[in-house]
Parts: sequence; structure tokens; C-alpha cells
Amino acid sequence: MDAVPENSTTGHVEEVNGVGNMAARGPPPLPPSPSIRYQPPKPSKRKSIMYKKLYNYVLEGDFGNALTDFFERDPESISVGITTSSETTLHVAVGAGKSEFVKSLLDRLQPKELELQESNNGDTALHTAAINGDMTSAVAMVTKNPDLTQVRNKRGWIPLVAAVFCSSSRHKEMMEYLLCVTRHDYRSPFVGRTGGELICTLTRAGHFETVISLIKQHPNLATVKNHKGTCVLEILAQMPHAFPSGSRLTWWQRYIYANTTLGLSTEQLGHRPQHPILNFVSFVIRAYISRVPAIKKVYDQKLMHKEVQALLKLISEQLSKMSSFEASEFFKNSSILMISTTNGILEIVEECISAYPDIVRLKMKEVTLLEIAIEKRQAKLFYRIHERNLHKPELIYFRDNSYNNILHLAAKYSPSAHLYSDSCVAFQMQKELQWFKGVESIALPMLKLLRNNDGKTPQELFIQEHEELMDKAEKWMKETTSSCMLVATLIATVMFAAAFTVPGGNYSDNDANNKGIPIFLHKNWFTVFIVSDALALFSSIASVLMFLAILTSPYGGGYFLKSLPKRMLIGLATLFFSIASMMVAFSATLIIAVIPRFGWVPILPLAVLASVPVLLFAFLQLPLFVNMLLSTYGRSIFSKYSRPL
Repeated sequence: MDAVPENSTTGHVEEVNGVGNMAARGPPPLPPSPSIRYQPPKPSKRKSIMYKKLYNYVLEGDFGNALTDFFERDPESISVGITTSSETTLHVAVGAGKSEFVKSLLDRLQPKELELQESNNGDTALHTAAINGDMTSAVAMVTKNPDLTQVRNKRGWIPLVAAVFCSSSRHKEMMEYLLCVTRHDYRSPFVGRTGGELICTLTRAGHFETVISLIKQHPNLATVKNHKGTCVLEILAQMPHAFPSGSRLTWWQRYIYANTTLGLSTEQLGHRPQHPILNFVSFVIRAYISRVPAIKKVYDQKLMHKEVQALLKLISEQLSKMSSFEASEFFKNSSILMISTTNGILEIVEECISAYPDIVRLKMKEVTLLEIAIEKRQAKLFYRIHERNLHKPELIYFRDNSYNNILHLAAKYSPSAHLYSDSCVAFQMQKELQWFKGVESIALPMLKLLRNNDGKTPQELFIQEHEELMDKAEKWMKETTSSCMLVATLIATVMFAAAFTVPGGNYSDNDANNKGIPIFLHKNWFTVFIVSDALALFSSIASVLMFLAILTSPYGGGYFLKSLPKRMLIGLATLFFSIASMMVAFSATLIIAVIPRFGWVPILPLAVLASVPVLLFAFLQLPLFVNMLLSTYGRSIFSKYSRPL
């Protein structure tokens, strides 16, 4: 293997951690050298007092007085440390942003004097310019001494890394410039742990386009690790917002996301075979509407997703070039798949499986991918593993150190944030039951009876693990049911009374022919009143009965799967219908009362006012109803499996 570059932070030659143990190809490394190569001499106490005046000249940008009072009389002052941390005049001028002073100073400095490092962090003046984003000073210094880009401070950072750590819109130009002028030679920052630090920092800062460009130039950066053993893939696994699967968009954001086109210029749009008016509309939409903050945010997010997916493909290509042993060692001691699975980033897992299919059987920090998928309740990932391993029964016969099989793993309670962040405890219990039943439906029947080291079957372990959750779910269900039952009872009481106190009253006993008959019996609106009153009464009574059935249920674990949610759905639906019918009956009564005097004018306001309570109830309770409906009667987690294994 070729020689590899030295790490100036430790002063030792280190092996490059890259694809296939690739080493940097280039000149042989120099002998080990300390981090601080050029440190300015410290002035005497008397001169330190004198240099305070020079320090003030620098801060004021007064090069003329600094030249006459110091540089011409005391040539040493131009390169000596003038602060307590041994910062030279150049350090101070760059830090103060005095670019004109810096240019004048560079004319009197030797190239090697630009490499002088202060004593705190070992920064050169170029490090300071990179941190401050001072492009003018940086270009002038690099022009004077091109080797300045390779000098590392005590942390092992070259100026490029310093610029990346301070990355912002103001530092982007600085970062791109330093990337162009930093060389890949014997002190290259693009290999080894230093390269890992650089690429990981760029990824954290969100400069995905730059990361892609660097990996294309230096493929080893795709898998190289930094000083903490972290690689690009692990950093991406910590950024769920950078992937479509980890982004939480509202319905209108999803619509904009789906209909947003990336990478089409105005000229490309103009070449489409469309009517000129359509081309003009497309231009207006892209040029102006896309500037709306909410729309631009979605556009930027989709652009980021596209860049990250391209980056993931590059990394996957490098992983596929590894031998089985190298890939195994790369993943064995990493948390890449654990973190990405926890965050629900299926894209990373799929790319890793595509590059290294045997990863599904590899133990990573004592757990397999199958264990992670079940523990973190990732149905899609579980299905992918199962789909790829239909002919690998060892996954179904899996046992961990406690002799738990996959049913035991599914029986353990897992309050995963991605699954339960917006759900009540009853949904949590239902989801846990669905997971357990889903895994049970594809597992071998014998696994249901096997006991772990604690002597528990999967069913017994499930009951033990979910005892607290079951109590919370029962409490929530009873409290919700009691509240709804109270409302339904009130509606039933009012509607029952309204049926015998009809609007307009009844004929008196003196009228023998119409005795007790409602006065407005033959009016159309009276018919509406009677029908809606009856519907409200019957539906509210049905709702009361449903809620009563929930209160008297035994609340066993299995009841939360179908029985209790089904009763809650019927109760909520009938309660909503009774409220709507009650408002119709009330509106019909008012219309009967006001039409003889005011005519049809009040009808529209009455309709609007009557719809407010109905819409308010729907707005508040519809999310709960829809979620429960989809969770109970929607597609099963493992509906793709047609038969047990």
C-alpha cells in the first residue's frame, strides 16, 4: 500500500480510512512535525507596553503612523506578537477587517512570515480571515503565500475547515474560494481523519452540493471517518429533514412539493410545445409566485432532497466497491442504520442494503437490522427485509442473547417518537397490538409458544410490557366516553321534550275535530322539524348506548384492536349526526316563527348560524375520527403478506 499523509495534529502517520483502504497517491509524507511550526517571538515587557500604541493604530487602520512610528524604527515589530496570545500585526489587522492595512502590510512581509501562528488556537492570519469571511484579505494572503492554505492549527484545522465551521451565507464565497486553492499534496486535507472532519462538517452545515463535488474529486471521502469515528452517512442519518421520508409536510405543502419542478430554466420552459399564454403563465409562476416565502420554503426543501439523494447514490457506489470483509467492518461498529431507522430514513437503509445485501444478517453493535426494524416499529423497513429474505429462514429462527425471538421483540413496548408523536394513548395501544399481530401473522406458529430466558412467551411478555399503557388507554377511553355520553344525553332529553312542545302549539280541546293536532301540521317546515327532531333523538340514544357499551367493556388487551375503536367510531358518528339534526330542527322552528312577519330574509343568516356548531364539532373531532377510522379499517401494516412463512 502506498504511503499516506501525516496528521499534523498528532504528528504521526495515520492510515487513510476510506474505500477499500485506499491511500492518498502523491508525494511521500514529510517527517512528523509539531502543530505550531512558526510562532512569533514574544516581546519584552517594555516593548509590550509600546506595542499597545501599535495595536491601536491597527484597529484604526492607520498604516502611515504604524509605518513611521514602528515598522521603520523597529523592523521586528512587524512580525512579533503584540497581544497576550502572540497575535501579530497581521492577525490583528485581519481580525479587525482592515483589508487596506493588510494589503500594505503584506508588501513588507516575507511569505513565510504569513505562516506565523498565535498561541491560543494556533491560527494563522488566514484562519482568522476564513472565520471572519474577509475575502479581500484572504485572496491577498494566498497570492503572497500559496502554502498558507495547508497550515493546520492546534485542532488540525486548515483555513478551509475553519471557514466551514463558521459557514453561513457570508462565508459561502470564502469556503468556495478556499476549496479551489487548497491543494491535494503531502499535507492534503482530503484524506484520513482530517478529510473525514472536513466532509462531515460540510455535511452538517448543509453544503450538499459542495460535498457531492468533493466526493467526485476524492472518492475516499464517501466513507472516510473523522476523529470521532463518524462518516458522512452517519451525519446524514441524523438529518431526517433532508429526506422525503423524514419530512413532515402539511397537505398543501405536499401538493406544492409534488407539483414543483426542479432544474427547468425559463428557456427550457419556453421550448415546450405550449400556447404562448401558457408559457407566459409558467414564467410568471416561476419568477414571482415561487418567491412567496411559504412556496419558496417547499421548493428549497425539494431541492435539498434532490441533492441529498444524489449524494446518497455516490456513497452507495463507493460502498458497493468494498469487499465483503471491508463492508462488514465498516458497518459492524457504526450506528448508521440504528440512527437512520430511528429517524425513519428508509432511503439510507435501502441504499445500504443495495450496496451490501448481507447487511440484513450482520450484527451491528450486537443487534441486527431485523431487530432494529421491529424495535423502532418501522413497517416499511421490516417489509423490505422480509421481502429480500423469503428464502432465509434463519431470520425467522432468530434469537438474541436473552433467547427472544422476533415475536418477543414485537411484544416489547416501544414508544417511538415517529409513530406516536401525534397520537393518544388509545391509538398507541392499538398500534402496538397491530404490530404484534402483524409479526405474529408472518411468524412460524411454533414461535408463539417459545419462552425466553425469563420464562415468558411472547403473549405474556406483551401483557407485562404494556400494562401501564393499557391502564392509560383505559382511562383516556373512559374519560372521553363519559364526556361524549353527557352531550348525547342532553341532546336526547331536549329532542324528546321538543317532540311534545311543537312550534305553534296544538289545537285546544274545544276543537273536537282537530283536538291535540299541531297547528302547523300541514306546513313543509313543520315536516322538516318533526323528521329532524326524530333523527336527532334516535341518533343521540344510539350514541348513548354505544358509549355505555364502551364504559362497560372489560378493557382487555385485544379489545383495543377492533372492538373499542369500532364502538367509539359509531358513538362519535351518531353524536355528530344528532347535533346536525338538532340544529336543523331548531332552524325549522325559527323559520316557522319568523316567516309570517319577516318573510324569507332571515333564512340565510339562520342557516349560517346553525351550521357553526356543526362545523365546530366536525373541526375539533374530525381528526380523531379519521385517524381512528384509518387505524381500525385502513390497510394493515403487513397486508402485503398473503400467507404465513
